[in-house]
Amino acid sequence: MQDHSDSPLAAAAARLSQTPIPLAAILSDLCAGLQLSGASLTTGKGLDAHSLASCGDTTGPSRLWELPTATWSGVHLFGADPSASAVAPWVGILSGALARRAQSGGDPTHRLFSAGTLMRMMAHDLRNLLGVFDQNLVFVQQGLEEMEPTVDATVFEDIEQVREASGRVLSYVRRVHELAHILQGPWPPSEGTDLFERGLQGFEGAQEGGIRGRVVVDSRLPEVGLDVTRVQLLATELVDNVRQASATRFRLTATTTPGTDPLVQQWAEGLPPGPRVFLTCEDDGEGMDVFVLARCGEPLFSHPPRSDRAGLGFSLVTAILGAVGGQMAITSARGKGTSVVLALPAANHPATGSGGEVTPLVPHAERLPVAIRLTDTVFRSWVEDTLISAQFDIVPTVSDAHVLIADRDGADHYLGPPASLFLIGKGWPAGMSRPDAVMPPTPDRDGFIRRLSMAVARRARRS
Repeated sequence: MQDHSDSPLAAAAARLSQTPIPLAAILSDLCAGLQLSGASLTTGKGLDAHSLASCGDTTGPSRLWELPTATWSGVHLFGADPSASAVAPWVGILSGALARRAQSGGDPTHRLFSAGTLMRMMAHDLRNLLGVFDQNLVFVQQGLEEMEPTVDATVFEDIEQVREASGRVLSYVRRVHELAHILQGPWPPSEGTDLFERGLQGFEGAQEGGIRGRVVVDSRLPEVGLDVTRVQLLATELVDNVRQASATRFRLTATTTPGTDPLVQQWAEGLPPGPRVFLTCEDDGEGMDVFVLARCGEPLFSHPPRSDRAGLGFSLVTAILGAVGGQMAITSARGKGTSVVLALPAANHPATGSGGEVTPLVPHAERLPVAIRLTDTVFRSWVEDTLISAQFDIVPTVSDAHVLIADRDGADHYLGPPASLFLIGKGWPAGMSRPDAVMPPTPDRDGFIRRLSMAVARRARRS
């Protein structure tokens, strides 16, 4: 039997165990094994195309071989046209090299670039999809209005096309979560103060859009399991959200304490024990109301108008926090700015439990008072758990509430304002005008928050 241990193919296969993955060297083995004049490896298409590596003469006509990878990638062969059987093992080696590179063997900057490219492509697809979705909803509503449905018709709340479109959107969201894992570690521990001083460089002083930044880093911070690239990404996403909030100034701090806000201090006391770094971004922007806060950590929840950003900022932050067991708290009020606090555990004291969780903290003066009148005790418990105390105040008296959440039996004696009616279930008592929002008795948190927001908006219009 012939010995292939010294062949270019064997040499390329052996390189798969190296870190970082030597893509250029593997392409060099490819050229030697297939007697090519040159080869290049690319990922992405069109404007998002990115060259990963090349060797030899890459001018003139070429033959493209597509690689079976999670993201679209291809290898261009120059100077020869080998058979499919000859190229097949090289396709396997290159696919394995790209998979290893995406997991742990690649340069962090390149990995972030690949993840960003994929997410930009997906954001483009989502904007197109949601544009069609919104236009179809306009047509459906126009058609329903022409039909002049009766007052108690539930057709507005139960359109099959809406559910189908929502399912498609959710499938895209799941894909974004999968792609976010490309950004996850683990990364070797780095000395805290030096890491944040280097990672936050460039955010002091005047920034794009006319805002001004201030950076403060404690002189002694514990080691954390991040690298400079991730710290820069965290800061960039936080500052981009500041810019979208029309702020004039912001402050980035890296300290060992959570600050002076009692809400944040109470949140920090509930974190797993151990030293950590608190990276805080405070701004004087337009702030967020309780409903935006409730969903701000969801990918693609909000795409700012006239913006190329895909609404992935906090989702990317939580992906990185999830890799190191970190947590995030956000306190905000409409017109009063926002404070985002990232809790990053020290490298030698990894946090237990899940990471990347977002905790919205609504100031007491901004919390919405809600009364609940539900006869189903199981669903009532679910509603109370969803209306967590950090966002809403559950009050016993309807007259003290801004919104009454009730089912048909619980709304029998509802007489209207000061509370808006959020009805759960189908059909409401005879003679009652249409409720401000209606929801079927199913545990759907996103739908619940959206419909509660609708009820508040309708009440505001009435008053």
